[in-house]
Amino acid sequence: MARAYMDGFQTSSPGKEISGGWDYESVNAMAKHWPGGGTGEGGRDAHYGFGKYAVYPGNNLEAHLVPFIKGAFDLRGGTGMASAVMPYYTISFNQDTAGESVGNAFSNYFINKLLRGKYAFDGVICTDWGVTRDEGEMTSFGRTSWGVEHLTEAEKHYKVIMAGCDQFGGNNNEEPVIEAYHNGARGTWRRIYAPSI
Repeated sequence: MARAYMDGFQTSSPGKEISGGWDYESVNAMAKHWPGGGTGEGGRDAHYGFGKYAVYPGNNLEAHLVPFIKGAFDLRGGTGMASAVMPYYTISFNQDTAGESVGNAFSNYFINKLLRGKYAFDGVICTDWGVTRDEGEMTSFGRTSWGVEHLTEAEKHYKVIMAGCDQFGGNNNEEPVIEAYHNGARGTWRRIYAPSI
């Protein structure tokens, strides 16, 4: 289903291709939510603090990756793979081999090592909505910086950038992005918030 959906949006109609499977009627498709959104502990919703953990009974992470690696990243049409991916809010509990317990958009392991590295995804990675917002109450909807609640808004942006994401979903404020860039360029935060790739 993931493959058919992505191909249907992206792949050009016969005789209309411009380049690489794309034409003027193609629509970029975003696969979400990496690495799978059906693993919430107790079936809880990750938009809230009581649902921030994704658990994998039987250590079955690989089963949740199938729609991505055998679907969205293996298209039959000329575009080859989905043009974008959105990581989920959750902390994928006990899955990060470096032992970091952070939401997927902040995770060097899930973005750089798996998505970019092992699965060779070269499209756009856009965070889920609002992951860099300042933390609210555990029951607040849309404040989902799981695992990095203690960081400032600019530090959260820096961590997302260093994890390998390209876009910030739901953020229209350039100030924390610019602050993250300047502190990163000066090396101020590099050692603290950027695990080695």
